[in-house]
Amino acid sequence: MNLSPRQRSLAWLAVPVLAALFLLWFDARAIDRIEHISGQYATHPPADPESPTGYARGQRYLILADHNTESFQWVAQTQQMVADDTWRLREIDYDNAPRQRPVLSPSLYRWWLATLAKLNRDDDQPMGMAIEQSALIADPVLHFLLLGSVTLFIISRYGAFAGAMGALALTMMYPAVSAFYPGSPNDRGLAALFAAWSVLGLAAGISGVGGRWLFALSGMAAALGLWADPNRAVPVIGGIAIGGVVAAWLAKRDRVVPRQKKNAPPVPAATAALPWRIWAVSGALLSVGVYFVENAPDRLDLKALALDNNHPLYAVAWIGLGLTLARLSRWIELGREARSPTAIVEFAVGLILLAALPVAMILTKQQGFLSGDAMSAQLSPLPGSERGAGFGGWLVNEGIRFSFWAVVLPLGFVIGAAWLVLQRALSAPHARSLVVAIGPLVVGLGFAFDQIAWWSTTGVLCAVVIAIFAGALTTERAQRIFVIALAVALLPSLARLLPVATSDHDQLTNADERSLAERDLGYWLATRIDEYRSVVLAPPESTPALHYYGGVRGLGSPYRGNDEGFGAAVRIASATSPDEAEALATQRELSHIILPTWDRFMDDYARLGAVQVDHTLVALLHNWLPPRWLRAVHHELPEIAGFDGQEAVIFEVVDVQDNATALSRLGEYFVESNQMDFASAIARTLEQSFPSDLGGLVARAQIAVAQSDRGSFERAIQSLLPYVEDERDGDLIWDRRVNLANILMLAQESDFALDQVQYCMDEVDEYLLRTVTPPSLYRFILLCRALDEPFPEDYLEEEALRLLPASLRDQLNAHP
Repeated sequence: MNLSPRQRSLAWLAVPVLAALFLLWFDARAIDRIEHISGQYATHPPADPESPTGYARGQRYLILADHNTESFQWVAQTQQMVADDTWRLREIDYDNAPRQRPVLSPSLYRWWLATLAKLNRDDDQPMGMAIEQSALIADPVLHFLLLGSVTLFIISRYGAFAGAMGALALTMMYPAVSAFYPGSPNDRGLAALFAAWSVLGLAAGISGVGGRWLFALSGMAAALGLWADPNRAVPVIGGIAIGGVVAAWLAKRDRVVPRQKKNAPPVPAATAALPWRIWAVSGALLSVGVYFVENAPDRLDLKALALDNNHPLYAVAWIGLGLTLARLSRWIELGREARSPTAIVEFAVGLILLAALPVAMILTKQQGFLSGDAMSAQLSPLPGSERGAGFGGWLVNEGIRFSFWAVVLPLGFVIGAAWLVLQRALSAPHARSLVVAIGPLVVGLGFAFDQIAWWSTTGVLCAVVIAIFAGALTTERAQRIFVIALAVALLPSLARLLPVATSDHDQLTNADERSLAERDLGYWLATRIDEYRSVVLAPPESTPALHYYGGVRGLGSPYRGNDEGFGAAVRIASATSPDEAEALATQRELSHIILPTWDRFMDDYARLGAVQVDHTLVALLHNWLPPRWLRAVHHELPEIAGFDGQEAVIFEVVDVQDNATALSRLGEYFVESNQMDFASAIARTLEQSFPSDLGGLVARAQIAVAQSDRGSFERAIQSLLPYVEDERDGDLIWDRRVNLANILMLAQESDFALDQVQYCMDEVDEYLLRTVTPPSLYRFILLCRALDEPFPEDYLEEEALRLLPASLRDQLNAHP
């Protein structure tokens, strides 16, 4: 049945609605998956309305998608901004601790996240919790705003068919969807939204009615994009300029009347001068305005030339670009008749202004807009995301799979559109619109080959090109071919997206497993740190996660602005003198050094700072030769499916120990971590070198119990009993005394065990409780209950129970 044009238009209008429903289903499934994973291996931390996060000790609960380190800091910084009751966050101390470092990222995305939290917040919910929950929907809401606004605009300018094709591309094309994935708050989606409008507004303005205000709209959208992320906005602005030059060449070509072909489009007259100056000036003025909004009055140091973010120098170069482009496009189109002394001077001034930016970057040795972020080597935050150092690295790591075809096949529309433009098969307005839209996409592809995270932005730009291309097709046959081609191009994307939405939520990716492990580790650390020592040294990819989940502060991180903290981490890890390492650790208030097996960057720290890596602090720790100011402590990670064999080797900074105490505690660690060969070696060393040390005798007895060696246990007990009988145990360290009480009870010396328990209760406080390992503390609590010797204060018993893992607490509750 043949449909009338009106009926076809109504049919195409249904497509964006169906596309929006698909996107809603996809996002809902993704949110369900994140919430399901977040509910595994942990319960919500205690609420605390006074904490910036809404949870006690600054902890957080939500597992963010694909271990996105940029997302960690967006959530943390927004919570801190709201807690500080300020609208611009200037400094943070979760890395480079205990010192502060400046916040270099712009405020725009933090404002967006905080606004959503206020709108989505329950009446009695702490604002920190609301911000964490809003991280699930922040980017999907941006995606729907982009989809709705762009689709309506395209329909009004290019027709219902173009709107339908653009909607399909925006909702089903993998690179475009990946910019807005739930549970991965990031400024990429915001930058992509502004990039789309900066291109779409100008592409529409160059081809029809309303050119001036559309050029101004494009400039303002690009200025907001420059505020959000210069790394994505500047290439788009430059690509628009390239497209403008090509559009001028097309105008010149179309002024020459070719031999008429059958059904050839009419040839237009010479075009009027395009308002490139309006585009540049409107964008430049707004970019300067938002620069002052972001930085006034305390950060208006123009001489600093901080070009990683929006800076007035970008506005200067932009105005130069507008002047140059305005003159160059007219010269190309009209030739000599457009040249005059005034025009030449304007062109020269434009070139000088345009050159100011690259010259400043060269002189200050800054990358400026060329610099990426911590996630530049990750294509998307979707589960199992592709990673690689550039496009070549991605192919080496991942091979040619569905994701490869998902980003490559849609580029065929760019080639097809360019070919039709060259063949003069499209009307002049549509041809100019297409080349202006293709320019930023081509430039973006250059960046995408270096930083694969750029593919998300190129995906959105490609969707704009697809929509404009579709609007240029006027025959039903051409539209049918276009639909078939788009369906083929979208198949790899759907093959990449649908398994994510339909997969079993219990199937964890490597990133999920890592996040669950680091959340558990962060929770554990939150219970072990104190005010004096509260900083953790861990790999730079783990440090943000430990702060996000556990509220603990660190040193090195992958973020811009933390060169000092990263350098401090390198100096400590690579120190070849234990005394030097201790001095640096004390200066930085270090509490723990963590060597996770799933992240080996601690070795890289050592290599970055030392020539002889074998003599560094990290090498000593790997060889179980920690200096006497470090104590190995065992923390057993939850049994996460697929994470078997992984562990976090943890060393706690303590007061300098004597050799016997250091060996005793190391032997205790080997017992708890089930490394019995090492434990046996420690027992032999203690027996040979420290035969009369009471703490050493306790450790030997513990090791014998773990090995079921009754003879060694009895010899150790017989050697330590005289110390107890003669009361020669007065200088025993508190955690050693707890272990002595436990050992005496095992030896059925209940009277002596009671004496030791009473001594412990006379001295106990929250700090001393944290010096005891959880298994020993668990046995001590059981012993206290058996001997009917309660803690002197209820809060101390509550603290002792809090220090135990959930499994041991459950056992105590089962046997009160």
